[in-house]
Amino acid sequence: MKTKSPLSAYILCGGKSSRMGTDKGFVRFRDRSFTDWCLEAARQITKDIHLVTANKKYAQFGYPLVEDIHKNKGPVGGIYTALENSATGWNLILSCDIPGITGSLLNHLFERTPEQTSIAFLSSGSNDYPLVAIYHKNCSKYFSEAIQENDLRLMNVIGKLNYERIEIPFSESHNLNNINTPEELEILKKTRYERYS
Repeated sequence: MKTKSPLSAYILCGGKSSRMGTDKGFVRFRDRSFTDWCLEAARQITKDIHLVTANKKYAQFGYPLVEDIHKNKGPVGGIYTALENSATGWNLILSCDIPGITGSLLNHLFERTPEQTSIAFLSSGSNDYPLVAIYHKNCSKYFSEAIQENDLRLMNVIGKLNYERIEIPFSESHNLNNINTPEELEILKKTRYERYS
C-alpha cells in the first residue's frame, strides 16, 4: 500500500470521438457530463488533477489543461504527455469516457498498487483496463520510444514494463465500461445502473 505517496491525476480527453460523433467528454449521462463523473471519482484520491486536451472548452471544469506533446498518437501519446508534465512519481491515468468510474474503485487501485511496480491497472479477470491505471513517471521513456517507432498499441508498451493487474469483482466491472457510440450510450441509459462509491 502507498496511501501516503503523492499522486497526480490526468484525465485523457483527447481523441477524435469519431464513433460517438461528438467530443465524448461532454456527452451527458444522468444530467452530468462524462468528464464530471470522472472528476468526481478522481477527487476522492487526489486534488492534483489535469485534463489532457487541446480543446479549450474543457477549461469550464476548472482544472489545468495539458496539450499533447505529440498530436494524434492516441492513449500512448496522452499518457506520455501526462508523465512528462507530472511533478509526482505516481500518476492516475483515466479515460474520459468511463462515466461509471467511482472513487471506491480508484481507491482500490491506489491502495493495492505495489511500490516496486511501474504500472498497475484494474482488471475484471477477463478484461483489463489500462486506462484506469496508475503509471509511474519512470515509464515516460518507454512511451517516448513507442511514439518514435509509431507503435501506438498501449498493451505493447505496458508489456515491456513491470506491471500489476489489480482485480475487482466481476459484478463491479460494468463500472469500467467505456462508452464509444450513441448506441452504447442508449443501452447505458436504459440499464439499471448501480454506482459503487
